[in-house]
Amino acid sequence: MVFFILSFIVRIVFVIKKFLKKLLPKQAINFYHLALVSLAAFLYGYPSRRLRVIGVTGTKGKSTTCFMIAR
Repeated sequence: MVFFILSFIVRIVFVIKKFLKKLLPKQAINFYHLALVSLAAFLYGYPSRRLRVIGVTGTKGKSTTCFMIAR
């Protein structure tokens, strides 16, 4: 039940975000983004903690390397 209430609140705030951008200073918008990200991470059980990230850089062979890592 709490999840649905918080989800509803987040959706309402998201809808009025365009109005908030016009009314609030940039620092307040940055705080809004931080609060929204923190709330979403909490609601969904911090999914980024379970992800494994591998970075592939360079000029040649990135696609092949990514393909081989995925297998």
